[in-house]
Amino acid sequence: MPIPKEILAVERPKNTVVIAYGKNKDRFAVRQRVGCRNIDGRHLPVNGPTIGHIIDDRYVPTHKGDHRSRQPG
Repeated sequence: MPIPKEILAVERPKNTVVIAYGKNKDRFAVRQRVGCRNIDGRHLPVNGPTIGHIIDDRYVPTHKGDHRSRQPG
């Protein structure tokens, strides 16, 4: 199921991607894009740590230095 356009339109840091997770894929994590790998001539993106979440149509960063994937708060 694709990420809704309203969620993708939320302002967030550059070089990040939105990942849907949860039982119903109704939660959205923001992960840092850390680079790419060249495998058999194909450039595959590499996602880094979760740096925040999109909650109530706004970006909420996780605690600074805490890169575990969990709800902030």
